[in-house]
This record gives sequence, structure tokens and C-alpha cells, in this order.
Amino acid sequence: MSIASDGALQMRQYVKENFDYAGKNGEPVPDNVKSVGVNGDGVKVEGSHPEKIIENGKLVDIRQVIAPTGGSQMGENLLFGMPVVEGSVTNKTLAYFAGPHDFLSSWNYENINIDGQTLTVLKDNGTLVNVASGALLIPALPLAAAPFIQNNINEINTINYIREQEKKKAEDFIK
Repeated sequence: MSIASDGALQMRQYVKENFDYAGKNGEPVPDNVKSVGVNGDGVKVEGSHPEKIIENGKLVDIRQVIAPTGGSQMGENLLFGMPVVEGSVTNKTLAYFAGPHDFLSSWNYENINIDGQTLTVLKDNGTLVNVASGALLIPALPLAAAPFIQNNINEINTINYIREQEKKKAEDFIK
């Protein structure tokens, strides 16, 4: 458990250090973009990076991409288009998945310089890439679960203990 948890946190740290996210450069983060992050770091890495639009070999636009899980990297925190409240179970779940998933998907990110500012963009936003990104949620699952379980192991053990006690009481009553 500890190894998987450490791996997930290292993946999240890699994403935080190497890619852009709201507030990375000290700018204020709007309330609807905020996330509790993982272990209270308050960093929203969930959501998709924008895609670059190139015509005739030149960058002509940056288009926001709204991912089903997380919304836009720099925008509102969403799950399937519905707003996610900072600190909610949904927010925490997305935050735990984001580090490992984004690390596994990092082959599709690149940092570009626009007017002296670094922006992380998708290299490709095609259908096959989106399917691959969705499929990467599967190997991210145990990595996302590990720090959650490790941070909540006492509560999980307490719940299991109470369930066992209630089961024993029911069996004793039936006898």
C-alpha cells in the first residue's frame, strides 16, 4: 500500500512540477476552479489541458478542452458537465485520480511559450487519443486508491470493526 501511495504522490508531484495548472504562477484561483488537491496541497491538476490550433504551420489559437472528468485544467471543476464543490467527495476523488492519470497521459502534453508564459497544451485531441486517455483511468485506479486508503485507514478499520460487532450481535440474537 505504501509503495503504491508513494508512487501516486510522486506522479502527482511530477505533473505539478512539469505542467501548467491554475495558480501555479501565484495568480489568484477563482472559487469554481479550486480543489482540495491531495493531502491538502490545494492544487487542481484534474481536467484537460487546452489544445493548440495550428494553420499553415503557425499557432493561430488555443482552444479550451472540457474533459468529462475534471473539466478544463484552468477552468471550472466539473464532472460530466456538473459543477464539483471544493472539498466534496467528488472533488477528492478527481484529485486522487488526476496525478496518476495525468502522469500516465503525459506523453500527450507539451509546454509551449506564448508571450513569455509557459502553457501546457495537448499534442493531439483526436478520438483515438481520447479513448486511450479514458482507458488510462483503469491503471490509475489502484494508484489513486492507495493514498486515499492510506489516509483513511483508521476510519476504514473502525467501520469494519463496527460491522463485525453488529454481525456478532445479530448472530447472538438469532441463537
